[in-house]
Amino acid sequence: MGEGRDRTAALYEGGRHGELVQRALERWPAPGEDLVGDEGDICRLASVAAWEARRVALEKDDEAEAVHQEATAELLRARATVAAVLTGDTACLAGLLLRSFFALVDMGHGDDARRVLEEWHRLVPADLAADGPRLYARMYHEKRGFSYLAEDDPVTAVVEYELALGRAQEGSRGRLKVEGALALARHLCDPGDAERATAHAATLDAVAARAGEAGFGDVEVPARANADVVRGGTGVGWVAFEVT
Repeated sequence: MGEGRDRTAALYEGGRHGELVQRALERWPAPGEDLVGDEGDICRLASVAAWEARRVALEKDDEAEAVHQEATAELLRARATVAAVLTGDTACLAGLLLRSFFALVDMGHGDDARRVLEEWHRLVPADLAADGPRLYARMYHEKRGFSYLAEDDPVTAVVEYELALGRAQEGSRGRLKVEGALALARHLCDPGDAERATAHAATLDAVAARAGEAGFGDVEVPARANADVVRGGTGVGWVAFEVT
């Protein structure tokens, strides 16, 4: 099962989203067949990949493709929920809550979005309480940071991103995301400081380069876009390091 999760993560982080969605659809057992155990995580990440494909289709004004990808995302999300419940995969359930989190942030309900994240203390308590790098501990603070950034509170966002950085695995996609978001948040605290802007833009350029070398396109693209925003000196038009 660990090998299956590793391959799933590699497909997602490597931007091979079409492959991931196909894998999730093909791996789902027929009615009457038992679950192997990793279907929840596969379907969850594949649903995120399909949702990202929907955004890309909308940017291209391809309404039909956007609808198709949204339908695929909803199907995979439903299957992920079923698998998580049947197999007791509470980490998968925690990940599935992110859809509600992002929806609430988008609605301007940051407090409620952060209340959703508090449910992780029920679902993945050991991960949040442990010392050292932990996936959900990193994501917990990273998402809180994003919610404050969306509320135009970069000072509090910096605090959360710094906490996330301490829980991120060296060299991982997640750490690169946090490094980029932290540089952006620090810049937004004082976008008029030209000297600091130069340093923050350099950090974002470095994140983009490392992400590009590793094949993390979903990190490289916002890092490059935000480096340009920082160099612009206004802080206007920043891009989230998230699939919302």
